[in-house]
Amino acid sequence: MCSSDLGQLMRGEPIISVENRYRCKDGRYRWLSWTSTPHTDERLIYAVARDITDRKTIEQQMEETLRMRNDFVSFVTHQLRTPLSGIKWMLELAQETSDADEHASYVTDARASADRLIGLVNDLLDASRLESGKLQVALEPVDVKALTDDVLGDLATLVAEKAQTLDVASATDIPRAMLDAQLMRQRSEEHTSE
Repeated sequence: MCSSDLGQLMRGEPIISVENRYRCKDGRYRWLSWTSTPHTDERLIYAVARDITDRKTIEQQMEETLRMRNDFVSFVTHQLRTPLSGIKWMLELAQETSDADEHASYVTDARASADRLIGLVNDLLDASRLESGKLQVALEPVDVKALTDDVLGDLATLVAEKAQTLDVASATDIPRAMLDAQLMRQRSEEHTSE
């Protein structure tokens, strides 16, 4: 109880509820909710404490869950925006050109971005299966350079849309790695697009 609460009680003003955290002898903390009633003529304060540790724990878990949900929504929004922007941009370019080859190229790129969007939705479903323990990891030899180039290719539209440039240098003799290409691609994009 803080000094202002104590002063309020000493003046005879009732305090409906005050919450405090206390450390027990065993080192654990417990939360107590106090309801106090002053009796100034007796120079006493009657107080009833209720243990609200479980409620506080649930509140903290809810706050953490909400934070994680907000982070997840922010991540998903960011990840889905990239291929959607690519589709929109490619279709706008296709609409503006009269050259048949250019038009076909833009439509092909838009289709690739749509496929990437479908892949992201599948990744989200995989994440859901991972949380429930139902995701199977499929390890296979993967060309890491080709995977990186694919991820960067997917981001090219976003880079161009923001009038930026992206240069990547790598060794030519990178050996294949045993990994799950889909999960690795998802993690690579997460870090690359930040």
